[in-house]
Amino acid sequence: MSVLIWPLAVLLMIWWQAYTLAVLLSVGFMLNLIEFKRRTYPTAVKWMAVLLHLAWLTAAILTNIPVLAVGMLWQFIGIMLIHRAFAKEASQSYAELERSYEQQTQLLDELRQQRHDLHKHLAALEYGSGESDNAYRKALLKRHSKIDQVLKNENHIVAGALYASLQEAERHQVDVTLSMQHPLSGLPLTRLDLVSLIGNMLTNAIEAAAEYRQKTGNDANVQLSCRKQSGIWILVCQNDSVPLADDILDRLYTSRAKSTKGGNHEGLGTWQIKQIVKSHDGTLDFSLIDNQYTLKIKIPAIQNHILKGVGRK
Repeated sequence: MSVLIWPLAVLLMIWWQAYTLAVLLSVGFMLNLIEFKRRTYPTAVKWMAVLLHLAWLTAAILTNIPVLAVGMLWQFIGIMLIHRAFAKEASQSYAELERSYEQQTQLLDELRQQRHDLHKHLAALEYGSGESDNAYRKALLKRHSKIDQVLKNENHIVAGALYASLQEAERHQVDVTLSMQHPLSGLPLTRLDLVSLIGNMLTNAIEAAAEYRQKTGNDANVQLSCRKQSGIWILVCQNDSVPLADDILDRLYTSRAKSTKGGNHEGLGTWQIKQIVKSHDGTLDFSLIDNQYTLKIKIPAIQNHILKGVGRK
């Protein structure tokens, strides 16, 4: 239907001898054909575009003002830009969901493997004794306690994100300690924001600690704690870090953040953390003292937009 409206508008402009407008609408017609061929638009959006095109064209005819028909072009550009913005956001959400699914799958595979091996370990310990068996018990306890850290009171999505971070830390030979007085799952964030916040915080901390270990040869540690106090959620993430240049520190958690990896990398992870905290009425503070980097985030349990809604009632 939209394909028929554009040629009709062009013919009307020619009949009115508004040739400049005819050229503009011809360009709009070609862009319309290309856009709808390259991208898939919802049927409701297509019909909305048709009705609005008809409204602009009808207004031009009834008022005998040809320039009103150019509204079709601006409207098309607006719909195109809005659709692309929504498509980009949907793509990012899908990527987060896909990553979360993969993390949960890894956790489930590990749980299945542990269950499968449990009776073998019990049989081996039943008749064992001595120092070698004590070391065996400690190794077994460490493996199971790692899973217990991420499963304790957390929902499956957060557990999957935490487990993925612990696996990443293990690859980098970084020791991660989780101290949760209250589960991360209770934070007043959407699932996508929660996974993104946890993932970026721990990834940044683990990478920084791994760099510290590589350059100094010392053990590298990351600690993440979460508690709720006086209606405020408090997250503290600490990690060993090499000294950072002032220009990097000054721009951390801004849109101009520079990655500590150097090169052409951008600090997108820190900017995402800042945006998530800001969108939930929270505050963020960080410091680097004696090779100890600390990130402290506070998020109110009751969001401002909820309070405003209650006030209106």
